[in-house]
Amino acid sequence: MKNIIIGLCIIFGSLVIINSVKASEVEALIDVLIKNNVISEGDAADLKSELKLEQETSKVETKVEIKEELSKEGIPLASGAKVKFYGSLDIVGYTQEGVNFTKGNTVAFAENIAKLGAKTQFTDEVSGDFRIVSANTSGDDSLFYGTATDNTMVDVDLANLTFSDIGSFNIDLTLGRQEIVIGDGFIIGDGRADTVAQWSVPLKSFDGARATLNNDFGTVDCFAAFIDNDWTQYLGSYDAGPPEYQDQLPLTAYTGGGELYGVNLHHEKWDIGAFFKDDNSELENDTVALSVKALYEVPAISGLTLDGEIVRQLGSTSVDRANLLTDRKLDREAWGGHMDATYKFESCRFAPYIGTSYIYFSGDDADSTDTNEAFDPLFFDDTDNGKWYIGNIVGGQGQIINSNEKVIKLELGCTPDSSTQLRLQFFNIRLDRGIDYDFTRKNYANEVNLIFDYWPNEIFYCGAQFGMSHPLEAARYWNADANTGKEATENIYEFVVWAGVEF
Repeated sequence: MKNIIIGLCIIFGSLVIINSVKASEVEALIDVLIKNNVISEGDAADLKSELKLEQETSKVETKVEIKEELSKEGIPLASGAKVKFYGSLDIVGYTQEGVNFTKGNTVAFAENIAKLGAKTQFTDEVSGDFRIVSANTSGDDSLFYGTATDNTMVDVDLANLTFSDIGSFNIDLTLGRQEIVIGDGFIIGDGRADTVAQWSVPLKSFDGARATLNNDFGTVDCFAAFIDNDWTQYLGSYDAGPPEYQDQLPLTAYTGGGELYGVNLHHEKWDIGAFFKDDNSELENDTVALSVKALYEVPAISGLTLDGEIVRQLGSTSVDRANLLTDRKLDREAWGGHMDATYKFESCRFAPYIGTSYIYFSGDDADSTDTNEAFDPLFFDDTDNGKWYIGNIVGGQGQIINSNEKVIKLELGCTPDSSTQLRLQFFNIRLDRGIDYDFTRKNYANEVNLIFDYWPNEIFYCGAQFGMSHPLEAARYWNADANTGKEATENIYEFVVWAGVEF
């Protein structure tokens, strides 16, 4: 009995230290136990078999742990730094009939986007992010964006260094080309001018500096950035006014750089921010934007979420009430914002939800004062289908660019399983200020979109979208034939498919 107890203790001890003892040493110990009749030869064979299995399992687990560690922290370099490579490949196929609500206008093109980046952790406090983007448009999208057929570009999308936990204030400082998105990108999010793949808009970064302070109260972001010299602003956009101004059509594009400054405080579910754009283009759209954003989950109604943002714009511009360039500066006094409500049927199969939004961007009044009330779209970012390119057709095509606009949006959606989502969107799009001689034509279009998304794993994703937009009085008038004056009455039909992988 005593020998059995001693043998069990020895066996238990050997299993505890199995990862630190060589296999040959453990097997020799087992042979000693057989020689002293502590265990039988059969038990010894079973024990050696279990030992071999344990060691093989340990090797596999170690390999998995190493792989996961490299995936999380990156590949170690000789200098002690760690680098992690990442990227994505995307292809989009697009076709639209009835462009600008005009019969016979058709576009069809494909966009191919490749991104490859490297995140490097030099030390615990210093890291870097570098990414290049290659994009190609195959086909002709000139009816949309005026770009040539089969264009290709390669550009640096990200190139920055981040210094973390500076001093005793827990401040992170990022210098260089970086993404700056405030809130959900309603006014600040996209800082680059895309000349290729303009439906996908792969370039979004700013060149600048950003300091982020994290404390118990919240997060404070302060940034200063250069405005892309190719950033485009338009005149003639749905504020054409009386017939004497019709020579300004079609839209006239103006480019020019400048600077953008901002500070934003985020606390739990609300944000408050102040931003200033110093515009160097001929338009001199020097805009101050004051923003308040909040999200509220209604405790009395489980599944109901309210969201909203209001923006007050001040400053000055050289654009007058008919959206024409002048030789004098006008004051800017504009409003914009959105109110959203979403209700999720949490206990229902397929997790259905319903949402509604009201989105508003002021237009310039029909008076001759020295004040322009038109909202400056600034640098909004489209993070989702029909989000801030409002209406996948009207907004995505750039017919109305987040100014002089009132929109009611309804959305229904469901998730049949963890990898599939189906959505139905409706947009009623009106103008804040009419575009005909007496400024009365305000109803622009009704739009419906059906969107399907599928992501079977963390690498692959794909989807499709079908949309239809029906012109109302303002769209018919604005898109009328320049020679005959015949109003545009054709529906627009759009079909988009996409697929991609990311790693």
